[in-house]
Amino acid sequence: MASEQVKSVLDNTRSFHRCAKEMYSRLAKDCEEQRASMLLDYLSEHEARLEDAITQTEADVSAKVLNTWVQSSESSTHLIQCQELQATSQSKASFDDLVELALKLDDQVIAVYQDLAQRAEPAWLQDVFESLLEMEQAEEKQLAKQALRGMDL
Repeated sequence: MASEQVKSVLDNTRSFHRCAKEMYSRLAKDCEEQRASMLLDYLSEHEARLEDAITQTEADVSAKVLNTWVQSSESSTHLIQCQELQATSQSKASFDDLVELALKLDDQVIAVYQDLAQRAEPAWLQDVFESLLEMEQAEEKQLAKQALRGMDL
């Protein structure tokens, strides 16, 4: 069981999205396949939107929320470590590999928010994590749609 403040969770997930955005941008520069390059550009924008949304959430909630301690089955700090491991092995990834990676990375953040939404007390804190969870899930749906469009090219 891990304990951390809401502010730490938001900071860690924002950093995770920033790392992912930078990774996708870096991969796009080296990418020779047009479909994969277009997907990488989209993924970079996708991660930037999520990073901005977390920043906005942090600005919208009170200091009381940010300073509240929550318990989860796994600390959100593991996200960055997973990200670093994934980034090193994807330098010449195919379109399908990139879709799989993107969905896997999104699922990691979704798992953190799901866990926190289920464990958070009181209800107002649960609402914060449910809102973040819904945002991540909506973005993942958009990603899946974009991937399907890319497969049609």
